[in-house]
Amino acid sequence: MHVPNLNLSIPREAMTQINCCLKGVITFWGHKLIRVKLIFLLFLTILTGNLLAQDCAYPPLVEIPDGATATLDQMVAAQGNIQTFIADMTDYQDCINNALEVAGDDATDEFRAIMIGRFNAAATEIEAVAASFNEQIAAFRAANQ
Repeated sequence: MHVPNLNLSIPREAMTQINCCLKGVITFWGHKLIRVKLIFLLFLTILTGNLLAQDCAYPPLVEIPDGATATLDQMVAAQGNIQTFIADMTDYQDCINNALEVAGDDATDEFRAIMIGRFNAAATEIEAVAASFNEQIAAFRAANQ
């Protein structure tokens, strides 16, 4: 495909008027752009701070062996994994609390509701894992009397 070379000849007077007008627009927009850039950078800094504060890693769910068929070693290993899981979940909840503190009064109601929901879900999961493990301990004891 051949693109023709276009040479447009614009009269010198017209170019002078165009340059004059463009300089005014560029100068006007130049000041506006600086303000827009500063506002954008400020917004980005605040947003990044909030995102970093919200970067709480949710621990993976721990596997609980079937107490009726598990060996003692499997149950002891599971107990250690569950203790680590509970400690990690507690750290996760601390991270959520910190995120709420960082947000302070600027936090929206939606943000607060989400973070409180996450905190409560973590507490519910800790309770469920502990209850499930206790059931499997009872099953292990019943199977290994």
